[in-house]
This record gives sequence, C-alpha cells and structure tokens, in this order.
Amino acid sequence: MASKRPEGVLITLLESAYHNVKSGGGIQASRQASRQATRQATRPATKLKLPSMRRQLSTAPTPTSSITLRRLVGARILGARTSGCGITRVALAQGRQQSYATKTTKTTSSKFKVANGIPPPKEVKEVAILGGGITGLTTAYYLARHAKDTHITIYEASDRLGGWINTEPAQFNEDVLVHRGPRMLRASSLQHKYDDLVFYDVAVGLNLQDQILPPKPAAKERYIFYPDHLVQLPSPGMLLSSRSFFKVIQSFIYDKVWDGCFRGMWKVFRRSLSRRPLVPPGDVRAKVEHDESLAEFLYRSLGDERPVHNIVSAMIHGIYGGDVRKLSAKHTIFDSLWYESTVSIPSGFKWMAYKDMWLLNDICRGHHGAEVSELAETMSNVGTFMFEDGLLSLLNGLVRHLEEQKNVTIKYNAPVTALRHSDNKVTTSQTKNKPDSYDQVICTLFSKHLAQIAQPQNSLRSLAETHAVTIMVVNLWYPNSTLLDSNHGFGYLVPTTTPDNDECVLGVLFDSDFQARDEPSGTKLTVMLGGHYWDDWEHLPTEEMGVQMAIQAVKKHLGISEKEQVHASARLCRDCLPQHFVGHRERMKRAHYELHAAFKGKLMVAGPSYTSVGVIPAMRAGFDAAMRVATGHGPPWIAKVYDAVVADDKDKVAMRTTTPNLGNYPQAYKVKEVDPTSWHESGRSHVGDHVGETGLEGFTMPLISTMTMLPTPATSLRAWSKRQ
Repeated sequence: MASKRPEGVLITLLESAYHNVKSGGGIQASRQASRQATRQATRPATKLKLPSMRRQLSTAPTPTSSITLRRLVGARILGARTSGCGITRVALAQGRQQSYATKTTKTTSSKFKVANGIPPPKEVKEVAILGGGITGLTTAYYLARHAKDTHITIYEASDRLGGWINTEPAQFNEDVLVHRGPRMLRASSLQHKYDDLVFYDVAVGLNLQDQILPPKPAAKERYIFYPDHLVQLPSPGMLLSSRSFFKVIQSFIYDKVWDGCFRGMWKVFRRSLSRRPLVPPGDVRAKVEHDESLAEFLYRSLGDERPVHNIVSAMIHGIYGGDVRKLSAKHTIFDSLWYESTVSIPSGFKWMAYKDMWLLNDICRGHHGAEVSELAETMSNVGTFMFEDGLLSLLNGLVRHLEEQKNVTIKYNAPVTALRHSDNKVTTSQTKNKPDSYDQVICTLFSKHLAQIAQPQNSLRSLAETHAVTIMVVNLWYPNSTLLDSNHGFGYLVPTTTPDNDECVLGVLFDSDFQARDEPSGTKLTVMLGGHYWDDWEHLPTEEMGVQMAIQAVKKHLGISEKEQVHASARLCRDCLPQHFVGHRERMKRAHYELHAAFKGKLMVAGPSYTSVGVIPAMRAGFDAAMRVATGHGPPWIAKVYDAVVADDKDKVAMRTTTPNLGNYPQAYKVKEVDPTSWHESGRSHVGDHVGETGLEGFTMPLISTMTMLPTPATSLRAWSKRQ
C-alpha cells in the first residue's frame, strides 16, 4: 500500500528501489520458511470505522499465533512467538533489581502497630521529575500507575504545564485558537518503530480515543516553495485523477525543484539489482557504527546533490529546523533507510530495534492491549491525526489525571538551580526554597541546561556540547477567508536553496485548512522562522520584529497584500529542538559514564535531547524512564517472558520461549536454564536494558547488538502489514 503522506513519497521510492531485488540460495529458503510459518498466523480483523470521524473500539481478545524468526546476521537463530496484534514475545531478559535508598514515613512505632494488628508503614521512594513538558508528564503518568510505593514531585519552572505544547485562545477573538507549538501527531506506521503505541495507551487510559480526529482532507496537499512559487508534492490521490496526473507530469518536467530526482532514483534502482552477499558480522558492526550526515548519506545513495538540497532540506526544516549537512543520518526519519542501505538484508525482512519489539510486546499485552491494538490499526490508515483543539485535550487530560493522584505533587514556578549527589540521594536546590533530597531524579530538561545545573560544575561535559535550534512561531489570522483559494492544503516548506529567503522562513502552515475545530471564517497561518539559520546570530529578533518578518514573507510567497487586515502574535521558542549532529551516539555514550560517575545511578535523563525529536518519541522516552524506575530492571516490563538458551558444542546459540516444542530443535542441542537478566551469544553478553540507571545505557552497547532483522509479516500494526 502506497504511503498516504506526501512527505513520505521520497522515502517510499527509495525503500522500494532497495528492496526490488530477490535474494537467492539459503536466504531465499529462509524467507520461504518464514512465510510458510506466518501463513498460519491469524491477524485480528480491523472493524474500526470513522463515521463522523469517530471510532468505536472493540475489546475482544485477539487470537494468538506463532512464527519463527531467523536472524541472518552472524548466522544466529532467534525463536519468537507472536500473539494478538502480532505481538513478538522475544526471549529477552528481565534485568537485575535496582536497590534504592528509601524514605520511610514517620508514624507510630512499628512494634506498637504490629502488636495491635496494624501493619507497619510501607517504605516510600521519593522521586523528582524535572520539567513539566510532555516527557515529564508521561513519565509521571506511568510512574504513578506502576510504582504505587513512590511519591512523585514534578518541578516546573513556569506557571503552566505542557512545555512546547502551547495552545490558547487568541487575544483578539476567544473563538480562535492559536497554536504556538505542536498541534498534530504523526503515526509511526511507515517507520520500524512502535513509539506511537505509548500515545495510544495513554489516550485509551485517559478515555480520549474517541476524541482523536483526522485532519481535513485538504491537509493531504503539501507544497515546497522553490524558487519563487509553490510546487505541489505528489500524493496518491493525485494519481487517481487524469487531470491531476498530467499536472504532476507537467510539474516534473518544468519545475526545477525535481532536478536530479529521477537520475538519483535510477541509480539506486540499478545498484539494488546487483546481488550483494551478507557481509561478515565483524564488517556489519563496523559499518553500522560508522556515522555520517544525512547529506553525505543521500549524496552517496543518489549521486546528486540537488534532490538533497531542494527537497530533503525542506523536509528537515519542517521536522527538525536543522541543517541537512550536520544532522546524523541514523538519527532522523531516514534512519531505517540508512540501516537497510548500509547493511544488505534480504527482501521480506526489516531492521527492528529490540526495544521496539519489547514495547510492542508490553503495550499490546498490557491492561488496555485490545483497545490499543484496535486504535493503532485505525491510525495506520489515517497517518496524521489531532484533537479538535490540537493537542490541548491530551495535555489537559494528563494534567487532570496527575492532579487526582494522591502520590503526585506538582510544583509550579519552581526552577531547579542545582543538582548534587549526597548520601546516596540527589539534592535539588532552588532560589527561594530549601533543598530537597530524593531517592531518584528523572530530568527531562534540555541536556545543556542539565549540564549547567549539575554539581560539581563541568561534570557533564558531553551534555554541555549538545545543541538546539531556536524557532520564532508567528500566528497570523486574516478575516479574509479567500486568501488560500488557489493553494489549499497543509502548508509549505522552504528548502535551503530557495533564493532571497531573508526572513529565514522554515515553513508556513495553513491552520485554517486542516484544523478539526470550527472557527470564525478567516485565514489562519503559522509561520516558522529561524532554526539553524540563527545558529550564529549574536542577537535574535524580537517578537515584534518576528511578526513583521512573517507578514513580509507571506506577502512574497502567497501574494497576500499588506492592506489585508491581520491579527498577529509571536513566541520565541529558545532551544526548542535539540539537534542530533554526527557523533551523537558517541556523545551520549560518554554522557552515560559521566552521569554515572557524578550521580551514582540516581539521576536519569529522558527526552528529545537524547532520543528522537517529536511529541510521540518524547512520550516513549517518558514511558521508558518511568518503567525502569518503577520496576528496577530492563524490559519486558509488563508482559513476563520466561526463556531458555539452546546451545550445542560449537557454541551456537538461540533463544526461545518455553512454549514451543523442543522437538523443533536438532537433537544435538540441549536446553539449560539461564539468568533472566541476560543471554550470551558466542561469549558476548546482550543485556535487555536500553535504559539503565542513567537512561542512556543503550548508547554504550554495540549498535548492531541492539538491532535484529525481522520478517515483514511479524512487524504488525504498520502500513506494510496490510499488504500481507
């Protein structure tokens, strides 16, 4: 099934070219064996519909099935079991228990209580969360749910929660909402990740699933401004109409933005026709550990710089506000393409991180597993989605839920000025209040800010090296509702090659075209300025200057007259989008050891500074941090899996659940019980904990050991799963 999102067209074309060739020999046999096993697997039929853009969820349990997964790199064999929504029960480890210093509530003597039939008081762990953004709120949500013996204190420096999610009525008209941050979410159905399952789990837990809405149909139309006009990106809907089809062909011929695209695609296709054998494990490890910028990777793949600067740079502006020449290829939306082009894998398989297999297993076997599975199936068809008020419903739902929890305290206007380790605890200092000590602190602040407040000074040097871009968000509302009649859609992005971009415009969103909420007639725009263009600026524009720059830009791009009445507001978002430059993984590895040395495992970090940028990845980071603290070990956290290692005299190993029949294995293999915290592969230990005591444990592992190749049918709840 083709991508339903126009910005995914380039990635889809590249992926299809890379997977065009069929593998032979033993690989083909392995693939046929996997397909034969998966034909017996039954998938739950998706009965969800969107009448009036609403969903009714089925809570019926999903059937179970089994599948044999073959891990081809290093000739290792991985036994697995899938059930329900394709859940992979991986033979993974339940980590060692983490011992925390505890704070006991002072009450009447325990001996007195026991003598009178009253149980002694429970030990309560004190945990602090720094930052009340979406990462911090999600962390508190799961910690409150799964760590009942924990008291949680959220420190928020401002007078509101939500971080960069900021939606409120406009000052000129309360019936008009202005979004000064994220307002729409993107499903991960085209990615080899399952981060979106955390959002679905939270939405179901807060009873918000029926409020999730797809954007208006106009949102499917998207544009790039190059060099002096809007160029519409092709979408599947355009190919169904003969008139639109010829319009696409005409654009490919005459619009300069497409220069070099077909040549690059043809080069990728031709290279994929040459059968490359699987490289030896040692070479695989070296190739995957190598880092390069997104521009370098695409130059090498396409053989032409023009598509990178004309199209990809615009996409990167819209998502990261960053420079395609500096961002690491394997830390962007092109990560799966980077893995598949760097290390050859057979057709019918996809790279998958173990942590995503654990998440699929845990969430879909959790308390709301059936509802989450149904919702995820529906959202894989929608692609992008939002609430009627942007993301305000999600934010308000989380805040209300946390305010109702007896073990959660929220401190507003409470910036933490210093953190130090003392007596096996972490002490938080504030300007006006006395220091407080906690058994565990989870920091969701920008990593450079954490490096500034950590004591002793300069103890977190690697985090001090991280960089984030600043973006000016300008909201414009014109009473005239006909200003977009010639170009309706989601909006447009501006590549680095667009000339005369003196206002440093990254992109413009047509809010009035895709919002789900009915508002007074008019044209509402959001203009994004700055990003990496402002990295070297000593003085940034004021918000008043930003308004004038935005009005001037849309006048030039859309032909909106200065005489049109307009209401405007602006917000300067400093350091709002962390940039994962080349070498990010190595910096995070050093940061892990620095955090451990300075805070002895009592300070954990989470958020976009360390993992992926975006609302849904931030929620995933919060989930991981909370579950690690709540359980004291690595995943799986919710669904319990018991495993054994099967090994012969040649030290070949495999993993399996205890469910499969031992007759499936050769007689030479013998079964032995293993430590549930780890398993050993040719003398190399793979620990099932990508979070660890600092939140960065996974960065210290060889990257290849955190990944596996999974047969496509086993990657359920993804867009390609519907093709099976």
